Amino acid sequence: MRRPAHQVEHAPIAICPRCETVYNLTVPGAASGAMSIPAETAIRGFEGYDPQAFVDGVYDKMLRRILIPGCRVLDIGCFDGRFLAFVREKGGEPIGIEMQGEMATFCRQQGLRVYAGRIPDEMPADLCDASFDLITAIESTGYWRDWNGCMSTIFRLLKPGGHLMIKLNQGTSRYYDGTISYAERLGGFHAMLNLRALGIIGERHGFCIESYRPLAYIFDRRRYHPTPPLRLLYRNWLRLKSIWAAKFWRVEDWDKIVVLFRRTGDVA
Repeated sequence: MRRPAHQVEHAPIAICPRCETVYNLTVPGAASGAMSIPAETAIRGFEGYDPQAFVDGVYDKMLRRILIPGCRVLDIGCFDGRFLAFVREKGGEPIGIEMQGEMATFCRQQGLRVYAGRIPDEMPADLCDASFDLITAIESTGYWRDWNGCMSTIFRLLKPGGHLMIKLNQGTSRYYDGTISYAERLGGFHAMLNLRALGIIGERHGFCIESYRPLAYIFDRRRYHPTPPLRLLYRNWLRLKSIWAAKFWRVEDWDKIVVLFRRTGDVA
Protein backbone atom coordinates (compact mmCIF):
# COMPACT_ATOMS: atom_id res chain seq x y z
CA MET A 1 0.00 0.00 0.00
CA ARG A 2 1.45 3.37 -0.93
CA ARG A 3 0.62 6.78 0.45
CA PRO A 4 0.30 9.29 -2.38
CA ALA A 5 1.89 12.70 -2.47
CA HIS A 6 -1.50 14.37 -2.81
CA GLN A 7 -2.73 13.51 0.67
CA VAL A 8 -4.80 16.34 2.05
CA GLU A 9 -4.92 17.66 5.58
CA HIS A 10 -7.44 15.88 7.82
CA ALA A 11 -7.91 13.08 5.25
CA PRO A 12 -4.81 10.87 5.00
CA ILE A 13 -5.28 8.29 2.26
CA ALA A 14 -3.50 5.27 0.83
CA ILE A 15 -3.73 3.77 -2.66
CA CYS A 16 -3.36 0.07 -3.46
CA PRO A 17 -0.52 -0.31 -6.03
CA ARG A 18 -2.33 -3.17 -7.77
CA CYS A 19 -5.89 -1.94 -8.24
CA GLU A 20 -5.59 1.73 -7.20
CA THR A 21 -8.41 1.55 -4.67
CA VAL A 22 -8.28 4.69 -2.52
CA TYR A 23 -8.53 3.98 1.22
CA ASN A 24 -9.53 6.59 3.79
CA LEU A 25 -7.12 6.02 6.67
CA THR A 26 -9.20 8.13 9.04
CA VAL A 27 -11.95 5.50 9.13
CA PRO A 28 -10.22 2.11 9.33
CA GLY A 29 -12.56 -0.83 8.96
CA ALA A 30 -16.24 -0.33 8.19
CA ALA A 31 -17.69 2.79 6.66
CA SER A 32 -19.55 5.02 9.05
CA GLY A 33 -23.24 5.73 8.95
CA ALA A 34 -22.60 8.95 7.03
CA MET A 35 -24.98 9.66 4.18
CA SER A 36 -24.85 12.11 1.32
CA ILE A 37 -28.37 13.54 1.76
CA PRO A 38 -30.38 13.23 5.01
CA ALA A 39 -33.82 11.68 4.64
CA GLU A 40 -35.68 14.77 5.88
CA THR A 41 -33.97 16.95 3.24
CA ALA A 42 -34.81 14.55 0.42
CA ILE A 43 -38.43 14.12 1.50
CA ARG A 44 -38.93 17.86 1.85
CA GLY A 45 -37.68 18.44 -1.70
CA PHE A 46 -39.53 15.52 -3.30
CA GLU A 47 -41.76 16.55 -6.21
CA GLY A 48 -42.83 13.16 -7.52
CA TYR A 49 -41.33 10.69 -9.96
CA ASP A 50 -40.70 11.71 -13.56
CA PRO A 51 -41.43 8.67 -15.77
CA GLN A 52 -39.17 10.12 -18.48
CA ALA A 53 -36.24 10.83 -16.18
CA PHE A 54 -34.12 7.87 -17.29
CA VAL A 55 -35.53 7.35 -20.80
CA ASP A 56 -32.72 7.14 -23.40
CA GLY A 57 -30.17 7.85 -20.69
CA VAL A 58 -27.13 5.73 -19.81
CA TYR A 59 -29.07 3.27 -17.62
CA ASP A 60 -31.84 2.86 -20.18
CA LYS A 61 -29.42 2.17 -23.03
CA MET A 62 -27.22 -0.15 -21.00
CA LEU A 63 -30.15 -2.18 -19.65
CA ARG A 64 -32.45 -2.11 -22.68
CA ARG A 65 -32.15 -5.83 -23.49
CA ILE A 66 -32.19 -6.79 -19.80
CA LEU A 67 -34.91 -4.62 -18.31
CA ILE A 68 -37.94 -6.24 -19.94
CA PRO A 69 -41.48 -6.76 -18.56
CA GLY A 70 -41.41 -9.20 -15.67
CA CYS A 71 -37.70 -8.61 -14.92
CA ARG A 72 -37.06 -8.91 -11.17
CA VAL A 73 -34.83 -6.06 -10.01
CA LEU A 74 -33.21 -5.30 -6.64
CA ASP A 75 -31.85 -1.78 -6.15
CA ILE A 76 -29.36 -1.60 -3.29
CA GLY A 77 -29.40 1.81 -1.65
CA CYS A 78 -32.50 2.91 -3.53
CA PHE A 79 -32.82 6.18 -1.56
CA ASP A 80 -36.04 7.94 -2.69
CA GLY A 81 -36.99 5.19 -5.16
CA ARG A 82 -36.53 7.09 -8.42
CA PHE A 83 -34.85 4.19 -10.21
CA LEU A 84 -37.42 1.74 -8.84
CA ALA A 85 -40.17 3.93 -10.28
CA PHE A 86 -38.41 3.78 -13.65
CA VAL A 87 -38.20 -0.03 -13.46
CA ARG A 88 -41.90 -0.18 -12.61
CA GLU A 89 -42.68 2.06 -15.60
CA LYS A 90 -40.77 -0.39 -17.84
CA GLY A 91 -42.89 -3.31 -16.61
CA GLY A 92 -40.29 -4.76 -14.26
CA GLU A 93 -40.79 -5.99 -10.71
CA PRO A 94 -38.69 -3.62 -8.55
CA ILE A 95 -37.63 -4.16 -4.95
CA GLY A 96 -35.39 -1.84 -2.99
CA ILE A 97 -33.24 -1.96 0.12
CA GLU A 98 -32.31 1.31 1.85
CA MET A 99 -30.17 1.87 4.95
CA GLN A 100 -32.13 4.97 6.03
CA GLY A 101 -35.30 3.60 7.58
CA GLU A 102 -37.13 6.88 7.11
CA MET A 103 -36.45 6.78 3.36
CA ALA A 104 -37.61 3.15 3.15
CA THR A 105 -40.89 4.14 4.79
CA PHE A 106 -41.24 7.09 2.42
CA CYS A 107 -40.74 4.83 -0.63
CA ARG A 108 -43.43 2.45 0.61
CA GLN A 109 -45.78 5.41 0.91
CA GLN A 110 -45.15 5.99 -2.81
CA GLY A 111 -46.33 2.45 -3.57
CA LEU A 112 -42.87 0.89 -3.87
CA ARG A 113 -41.69 -2.30 -2.20
CA VAL A 114 -38.68 -1.18 -0.17
CA TYR A 115 -37.05 -2.71 2.91
CA ALA A 116 -34.88 -1.02 5.50
CA GLY A 117 -31.47 -2.67 5.84
CA ARG A 118 -28.08 -3.02 4.23
CA ILE A 119 -26.01 -5.81 2.74
CA PRO A 120 -24.52 -8.13 3.71
CA ASP A 121 -25.06 -8.12 7.48
CA GLU A 122 -28.49 -6.47 7.78
CA MET A 123 -30.40 -8.21 5.00
CA PRO A 124 -34.20 -8.23 5.41
CA ALA A 125 -35.44 -11.78 6.01
CA ASP A 126 -37.81 -11.56 3.02
CA LEU A 127 -34.87 -11.09 0.66
CA CYS A 128 -32.53 -13.79 1.94
CA ASP A 129 -33.99 -16.46 -0.34
CA ALA A 130 -35.08 -14.16 -3.18
CA SER A 131 -33.82 -14.39 -6.76
CA PHE A 132 -33.28 -11.54 -9.23
CA ASP A 133 -32.51 -10.98 -12.90
CA LEU A 134 -30.82 -7.65 -12.23
CA ILE A 135 -29.28 -6.02 -9.16
CA THR A 136 -28.24 -2.37 -9.16
CA ALA A 137 -26.15 -0.21 -6.83
CA ILE A 138 -26.29 3.41 -7.98
CA GLU A 139 -23.80 5.52 -6.02
CA SER A 140 -24.39 3.41 -2.92
CA THR A 141 -21.19 1.31 -2.88
CA GLY A 142 -19.37 4.00 -0.92
CA TYR A 143 -21.42 2.89 2.10
CA TRP A 144 -20.57 -0.81 1.73
CA ARG A 145 -18.77 -2.02 4.82
CA ASP A 146 -17.55 -5.28 3.32
CA TRP A 147 -17.03 -5.51 -0.45
CA ASN A 148 -16.34 -9.25 -0.42
CA GLY A 149 -19.43 -9.93 1.67
CA CYS A 150 -21.58 -7.70 -0.53
CA MET A 151 -20.41 -9.30 -3.78
CA SER A 152 -20.93 -12.81 -2.37
CA THR A 153 -24.46 -11.87 -1.32
CA ILE A 154 -25.22 -10.37 -4.73
CA PHE A 155 -23.90 -13.49 -6.45
CA ARG A 156 -26.24 -15.63 -4.37
CA LEU A 157 -29.24 -13.42 -5.08
CA LEU A 158 -28.67 -13.25 -8.83
CA LYS A 159 -29.99 -15.89 -11.19
CA PRO A 160 -27.34 -17.64 -13.33
CA GLY A 161 -26.50 -15.27 -16.15
CA GLY A 162 -28.05 -12.36 -14.23
CA HIS A 163 -26.59 -8.87 -14.26
CA LEU A 164 -25.21 -6.41 -11.74
CA MET A 165 -24.99 -2.68 -12.55
CA ILE A 166 -22.81 -0.45 -10.36
CA LYS A 167 -22.41 3.30 -10.63
CA LEU A 168 -19.68 4.87 -8.54
CA ASN A 169 -17.26 7.75 -8.17
CA GLN A 170 -13.76 6.55 -9.01
CA GLY A 171 -11.14 7.19 -6.35
CA THR A 172 -8.45 7.78 -8.99
CA SER A 173 -10.50 10.40 -10.84
CA ARG A 174 -8.86 13.66 -11.88
CA TYR A 175 -11.85 15.17 -10.11
CA TYR A 176 -9.44 15.83 -7.26
CA ASP A 177 -6.94 17.89 -9.25
CA GLY A 178 -7.57 21.22 -7.58
CA THR A 179 -11.34 20.81 -7.74
CA ILE A 180 -12.27 19.03 -4.55
CA SER A 181 -10.37 17.35 -1.74
CA TYR A 182 -10.49 13.78 -0.53
CA ALA A 183 -11.71 15.17 2.79
CA GLU A 184 -14.81 16.53 1.06
CA ARG A 185 -15.39 13.51 -1.17
CA LEU A 186 -14.60 10.59 1.10
CA GLY A 187 -16.45 11.74 4.19
CA GLY A 188 -17.23 8.61 6.19
CA PHE A 189 -16.42 6.23 3.32
CA HIS A 190 -13.88 3.49 3.85
CA ALA A 191 -12.75 3.04 0.26
CA MET A 192 -13.31 4.30 -3.29
CA LEU A 193 -12.78 1.86 -6.14
CA ASN A 194 -12.29 2.33 -9.87
CA LEU A 195 -12.84 0.23 -13.01
CA ARG A 196 -9.68 -1.83 -12.50
CA ALA A 197 -10.54 -2.64 -8.89
CA LEU A 198 -14.12 -3.53 -9.86
CA GLY A 199 -12.82 -5.95 -12.48
CA ILE A 200 -10.56 -7.67 -9.96
CA ILE A 201 -13.17 -8.07 -7.23
CA GLY A 202 -15.85 -9.01 -9.77
CA GLU A 203 -13.73 -11.82 -11.22
CA ARG A 204 -12.98 -13.05 -7.70
CA HIS A 205 -16.70 -13.47 -7.04
CA GLY A 206 -17.87 -14.97 -10.33
CA PHE A 207 -18.61 -11.88 -12.43
CA CYS A 208 -17.24 -10.51 -15.68
CA ILE A 209 -17.51 -6.93 -16.92
CA GLU A 210 -19.85 -6.81 -19.90
CA SER A 211 -19.75 -3.08 -20.59
CA TYR A 212 -19.03 0.26 -18.97
CA ARG A 213 -19.88 3.90 -19.65
CA PRO A 214 -18.72 7.20 -18.16
CA LEU A 215 -21.32 9.48 -16.68
CA ALA A 216 -19.04 12.44 -16.09
CA TYR A 217 -15.45 13.13 -17.04
CA ILE A 218 -14.75 16.39 -15.29
CA PHE A 219 -16.39 18.22 -12.42
CA ASP A 220 -15.78 21.82 -11.51
CA ARG A 221 -17.85 23.61 -8.88
CA ARG A 222 -17.71 26.77 -11.05
CA ARG A 223 -20.42 25.17 -13.21
CA TYR A 224 -22.79 26.37 -10.45
CA HIS A 225 -21.58 29.98 -10.59
CA PRO A 226 -24.37 32.37 -9.46
CA THR A 227 -23.85 34.70 -12.44
CA PRO A 228 -25.72 33.22 -15.45
CA PRO A 229 -23.24 34.31 -18.20
CA LEU A 230 -20.28 32.92 -16.26
CA ARG A 231 -22.20 29.76 -15.41
CA LEU A 232 -22.91 29.20 -19.12
CA LEU A 233 -19.27 29.91 -19.98
CA TYR A 234 -17.92 27.44 -17.43
CA ARG A 235 -20.39 24.72 -18.45
CA ASN A 236 -19.52 25.03 -22.14
CA TRP A 237 -15.82 25.00 -21.28
CA LEU A 238 -16.30 21.84 -19.22
CA ARG A 239 -18.15 20.17 -22.12
CA LEU A 240 -15.14 20.83 -24.37
CA LYS A 241 -12.76 19.53 -21.70
CA SER A 242 -14.93 16.42 -21.30
CA ILE A 243 -14.83 15.68 -25.03
CA TRP A 244 -11.05 15.96 -24.92
CA ALA A 245 -10.83 13.82 -21.79
CA ALA A 246 -12.96 11.07 -23.32
CA LYS A 247 -10.44 10.72 -26.12
CA PHE A 248 -7.16 11.03 -24.27
CA TRP A 249 -7.64 10.13 -20.60
CA ARG A 250 -7.41 6.59 -19.34
CA VAL A 251 -10.73 5.22 -18.06
CA GLU A 252 -9.61 5.33 -14.42
CA ASP A 253 -9.26 9.12 -14.68
CA TRP A 254 -12.97 9.64 -15.34
CA ASP A 255 -15.12 10.92 -12.51
CA LYS A 256 -18.21 8.69 -12.43
CA ILE A 257 -18.58 5.38 -14.22
CA VAL A 258 -21.40 2.86 -14.75
CA VAL A 259 -20.30 -0.77 -15.00
CA LEU A 260 -22.46 -3.72 -16.07
CA PHE A 261 -21.40 -7.16 -14.82
CA ARG A 262 -22.75 -10.57 -15.79
CA ARG A 263 -22.76 -13.49 -13.39
CA THR A 264 -20.58 -16.18 -14.98
CA GLY A 265 -19.33 -18.43 -12.16
CA ASP A 266 -21.03 -21.30 -10.39
CA VAL A 267 -19.95 -20.42 -6.87
CA ALA A 268 -19.12 -17.15 -5.13
